[in-house]
Amino acid sequence: MILFDDVSKSYRTALGLKRILHGFDGGLPTDMNLGILGRNGSGKTAL
Repeated sequence: MILFDDVSKSYRTALGLKRILHGFDGGLPTDMNLGILGRNGSGKTAL
């Protein structure tokens, strides 16, 4: 199990700070596949 505790992520855009996660808690079973989708430059790799 991969656990997440109080995870936050934001990034700067031309319009200001964009918050994509704030205080996320949860878990993923290690035998589960997860995909993260988003536009180019939206912070997927940084996440």
